[in-house]
Amino acid sequence: MTAPDSLPLHALVEDNLAAASPDLLRAMVKTFADALMIERQVRRALRGEMRGLYPGTKESVPRDG
Repeated sequence: MTAPDSLPLHALVEDNLAAASPDLLRAMVKTFADALMIERQVRRALRGEMRGLYPGTKESVPRDG
């Protein structure tokens, strides 16, 4: 038994994006940009550049004792 022919995904995406509203495209770009910024913050945190800070703020983490 052979697999069915694959869908022309690039053509489907191109047609759907061409018909999409500007609000949808704006939301997609915002989501992508937010994902990139979060990824950058995670990399910085893993390298230790954000140690002692709450994410997204400049406040120090409260220490016990």
